[in-house]
Amino acid sequence: MHSVEYKYAPSSFDETWIKNNMRAHERDFRNANDFYLPVPRTETFKKSTFYALPSAWNDLSPDIKLQQNKITFKWALRAHLLDELSDS
Repeated sequence: MHSVEYKYAPSSFDETWIKNNMRAHERDFRNANDFYLPVPRTETFKKSTFYALPSAWNDLSPDIKLQQNKITFKWALRAHLLDELSDS
């Protein structure tokens, strides 16, 4: 999702996932910069990459999401995941 967010992904991924601010221009959402998640009707859909990737991206902290460089993003994500492991 980092590649999609910062336009590193191939052009075939453009417009695959839209953000909440693109859905309704006249409204201001508090989660306007999050990706829009359609309502899941089945558990299988929740496990699909079309739903799971933007859901995981939306759950990340802003400190991690704002890393524009791919390498620093990986470092921040790795540190976050290791902290989660040590906390549990």
